[in-house]
Formats: sequence, C-alpha cells, structure tokens
Amino acid sequence: MKALEKIVREAEAEAQEIVRERRTLEALLRRMEGLSYEVGYGWVTAQGRYEAMVFYEGRCVGYAWGDTALEALCALAMELGLNPLAQGVGQGYAQGG
Repeated sequence: MKALEKIVREAEAEAQEIVRERRTLEALLRRMEGLSYEVGYGWVTAQGRYEAMVFYEGRCVGYAWGDTALEALCALAMELGLNPLAQGVGQGYAQGG
C-alpha cells in the first residue's frame, strides 16, 4: 500500500510541475505578444527538439531551441532581453536573428 501511495504522491507532484510550467509558458507568450512580437513554437521531429521563433513587423528577430517548449521559449525570451520570467526554468539555446 505504501508503494502505491508513493506513486500517487509522485504523480501529483509531477502534475503540479506541469501546471507550473504551462502557466510560465503562457505568461511568457503573453508578455512577448504584449510587446508586439509574433511567436511560433513547436516540436521539430527531424531535430528532436522544440524550436521557437519570434517575428517583429514580419521579420524574424529571434530563434531558439530546447528539450521542452518552455526551454525553447525561455531561451527566446532571454535573447529578447526578457530575463525575469526566464530565470531558473530551463536550459535552452538561442541564436540571433
């Protein structure tokens, strides 16, 4: 019975982490969109990673990637100078646009 309780606690903790990550991701998107950026992100099967791009007035101004959507968006945000929301949530990689 204790093993089952442990599995349930771990699953609940994992679910809470997913909710926190989703909220952070949504806040990050709202912040970038509030600054008139158009943001696109998704899984790229050929690369085996999430990639994110940001456009301003039709021009690509940033590109980043990570193991998760949140990591990719955090790396993109850091490239744009939006560090406060991106701190401590992942290790993504950015490339100037």
